[in-house]
Parts: sequence; C-alpha cells; structure tokens
Amino acid sequence: MLSIADKIIISEILAVREENIYNIHATDLTKKIQNSVYIPSFEEISEYIINNIQPGDMIVTLSGGNIYKLANTISNKLKNIYN
Repeated sequence: MLSIADKIIISEILAVREENIYNIHATDLTKKIQNSVYIPSFEEISEYIINNIQPGDMIVTLSGGNIYKLANTISNKLKNIYN
C-alpha cells in the first residue's frame, strides 16, 4: 500500500535475469505513483533522506539485490549526526 506513505523514493529498476520487454522505466512509475520522486543512485537517495528526515519518520527500504547497502549508508549517516 504505497498510498499511505508520505513520500516514496524510486530508484533505477534493476533487471537481473529479465529483459525489459515492456520498456518500463523508473520515471514512468513516478508519474503514476502519488507522492513519489525518482532518484537514481543510492548515494543521492541517502542524501535526500538525511536532508529531509523529521523526528518520528519511518524509513522502509524495499528492493531485490543490494538494497542493504542503502539501509547501511542511511543508518551510518544518521549515527554520525546524532552521536
């Protein structure tokens, strides 16, 4: 239920084994999903989150592959700010 999120960040769609036969891109999704923004790289996403996070916000990362790297980057940056 993406509709309950205040902000949705969409990065590149990563094809693992499948070919993009439907010619769908991440920017197409942002046009269809309310309150979404396209940000291409994990580094840019982490900066966006750090610059826009408010007390009480919840950050959820969803993806296949190496999304744990984004979660770790955000966590480390927040620790550096608040420790």
